[in-house]
Amino acid sequence: MDLFGNRDDAAELARRLAETRLKSTVRQMLQLGENDAVMVTELACSEPGCPPRETVIAVLADGQPPQQRKFHQAAADVDEVHLLAALLG
Repeated sequence: MDLFGNRDDAAELARRLAETRLKSTVRQMLQLGENDAVMVTELACSEPGCPPRETVIAVLADGQPPQQRKFHQAAADVDEVHLLAALLG
């Protein structure tokens, strides 16, 4: 990884687009308001037995306890079915 911003631009753009899509979908599914926050982060793991990518979604809804869900896959691979099962199940 290049710490000075010379990463693969196409891969970075794809990751950001996937994270934006997930934030929007979570907001719609949970009918969140303006004061509610959704954070999506894709993490890499190099430890033995750890999936190569993990996506963490945190929901901070006004007046509610924080929620966090983890998906053992890249953000681009998390779809609406995964979200429904994790958020509403």
